[in-house]
Amino acid sequence: MIPGCFEFLGLNEPPRDADLNVVPIIKLEPKEELPLLDSQGQPLEKSSISRKKNKEKNERTYLDFIEWLMSSTHSTICEESLIEYFTNKARVAKASTLWASYYMIKSIMLNRHSIDIGNFKKVHKLLREKSKGYVADRAKAFTKEEVHKFLKLAPDEDYLLYKVALILGVCGGCRRDELAKLTVEDIQDLGAVLLVKISDPKSNLYRTFTVDSAHPEVLDCREIVRKYINLRPVVMKRHNRFFVTYSDGVCGISVVGTNTIAKIPSLVARFLKLPEPEKFNAHSFRSTKALLEKTDQFF
Repeated sequence: MIPGCFEFLGLNEPPRDADLNVVPIIKLEPKEELPLLDSQGQPLEKSSISRKKNKEKNERTYLDFIEWLMSSTHSTICEESLIEYFTNKARVAKASTLWASYYMIKSIMLNRHSIDIGNFKKVHKLLREKSKGYVADRAKAFTKEEVHKFLKLAPDEDYLLYKVALILGVCGGCRRDELAKLTVEDIQDLGAVLLVKISDPKSNLYRTFTVDSAHPEVLDCREIVRKYINLRPVVMKRHNRFFVTYSDGVCGISVVGTNTIAKIPSLVARFLKLPEPEKFNAHSFRSTKALLEKTDQFF
């Protein structure tokens, strides 16, 4: 068995079956998102938060491998154990997931156990074989006509939130977390245009884009966004997020999360009765912007 692996997992000896049933399952109520703090209790910078999340993801992937190893017939980290692990994982995971897991495990193994699994050539060969014929799924994009059709025909009483997310997401080529973290102060109404500021958590900088209308007599995107702004509660004690829940023409006070934002393109595609609506996802905002820019179209 790997030296020190039980201590790393907080155990002095291998877990017994009885130990697996003594931890109570606690159902937590959803709470307001709180800032992440450092060891001194100070809020982390956005770039530090991003690195912290990546580190936690690497740790989870590493622990998944360690737990599998402890339940397998292998007693050490070796080429054979990794081949069996990735062979089993390949039955349910895509090639892109296999490669991502490989590099996460490789990084921690090198730092923690001084084992470079990059020297295991058979593992690399296995991953290359599993990648043959694999084509990454690309998010589908909306055409200008499809965007116009949705903004015109979808009733505001049910779809106003989706309309605003689509407008801002496409105009700014936004990621889902950028839209979810958008605040009221990030949007300024300058009359002729709406000026939107998007913070970049990786660089601690921000970028801006505008929302205007090339043909306001046909479709005025500014007025759609303004209508949603006017329906929002004026004062929010717990947060200042821009996107809040919306139903039957009324805004709530709860924030709209990244998972909800990610589903909006698919829901738009279903309203338009487009083929394969499940292939419209959070990346469709950026894909649509790229398509419109490539064809010199504006809405």
